[in-house]
Amino acid sequence: MIELIINESKHNNHLTRVGQLLEAASNVVIVSGWLKKEGVDVLKSALLAAVGRGATVTVYSNKGDRAEETEQVAIQRLTELGVSHVLVRDFYLHSKIYYFEQGDRYTALIGSANLTRGALCSNEELSVEVSGNLGDTQHTQIFAYLARVKARIPAKASVLARVAG
Repeated sequence: MIELIINESKHNNHLTRVGQLLEAASNVVIVSGWLKKEGVDVLKSALLAAVGRGATVTVYSNKGDRAEETEQVAIQRLTELGVSHVLVRDFYLHSKIYYFEQGDRYTALIGSANLTRGALCSNEELSVEVSGNLGDTQHTQIFAYLARVKARIPAKASVLARVAG
């Protein structure tokens, strides 16, 4: 099944959908070139709840040489919440994927929304929501991409909080 996620209103946006998916997920991987404290803060309660019930949550973002990329304070906030953060240094990360597993099912939001307040709530963003069973064709492709990102990061890369993903 494929759905489109856009920031239509206060109650129908990326933030709402990501929050809903965090409620039941056991494994979460977020790939976002840009990472802002305000983006983490709007997801704070959902992230805390996920980590509190034992979900593994990992966020990948760019090294933050430019102010608009990864904010150090956002990394600190993730660490405080018990979320793993992987800082990508050796290549430029431009993809945006929010990946969730629950039991034998998965859901992925793939699109334009970074982990920022604007992208989650108000910017003109578009993502495709893909869901299905673990191991189906779409899952295999998405999982292979996430494994590719992880494999491109040297073992010495900065990993904050607990390592996951």
